[in-house]
Amino acid sequence: MDEAEFVGKEVIDGLSVYHVIGARSVQQELPEGVPAEVADDLPLQQSDSTYHLYVSTSDFLPRRLLAETSIRWKTSSAEAPSAEDTRVEPVYMKSTDNFLDYNVSVTIELPYAP
Repeated sequence: MDEAEFVGKEVIDGLSVYHVIGARSVQQELPEGVPAEVADDLPLQQSDSTYHLYVSTSDFLPRRLLAETSIRWKTSSAEAPSAEDTRVEPVYMKSTDNFLDYNVSVTIELPYAP
């Protein structure tokens, strides 16, 4: 994370947790050797993410991670590509990961492959 801030203590599913909010921004860079006439119109990816991390106050293990990410594209001239360019439609993703069990055996059964 580029930045993080402690929010406070909360209770999730009866478990006391510390709540931390963080963020990260990543700007794609042009590969070396791209000709200038190509670089001007080449869409570059910009992603911005926000994270909510919940860590157990008793054992300091992560218990939940909420992530929100937006991805958009800009040209090297910092202008957004035209709306007709289907390669550059903005994307938004949101996920919640719960970490329920630690030190528990996991069995993964693979599907039958003839």
